[in-house]
Amino acid sequence: MKFAIGDFDSISDAERKLVAAFAEEVIQLNPMKDSSDSQIAIEECIERGYTNGVFYGALGRRLDHQYVNQKLCMLDEFDCTCIDTFNKMYALNKGNHTIDKLDYTYCSFFAIEDAVVTLEGFKYPLNEYFISTKNLIGLSNEILDKHAVIHVLQGKVLCIQSKD
Repeated sequence: MKFAIGDFDSISDAERKLVAAFAEEVIQLNPMKDSSDSQIAIEECIERGYTNGVFYGALGRRLDHQYVNQKLCMLDEFDCTCIDTFNKMYALNKGNHTIDKLDYTYCSFFAIEDAVVTLEGFKYPLNEYFISTKNLIGLSNEILDKHAVIHVLQGKVLCIQSKD
């Protein structure tokens, strides 16, 4: 990975060494700050000219941090994917998107803004279905083969892939 950024206050020394082994650069933040590590990481990515990034460990034990990272995944100016041991979360804009099953059991979709979607290759397919931000129909769908396709015809959706 290009760089790892954070205060790393919730990981062990052994885990810090592992991060350093995989990152070309490690940016150590002060734990006393007014922004989350993820928010600062996105700002750093944008400053370096990146338009997307993958955040590991962003869906951990703290629900407040998880909520912030979920909100950061919904930003228009940066495509953010959050991954932990059991989940992968990212936003999908208007367009056709192939979703790889990998080792995830469930694939859920929630409207970030009112959306119209078509799901192909899922256990519960949808055809030009309107999903409002209050609609929860996208919970716990399953990809039938190695890949499935979601057509976001309007709006923006949050995709969460989860292991059982």
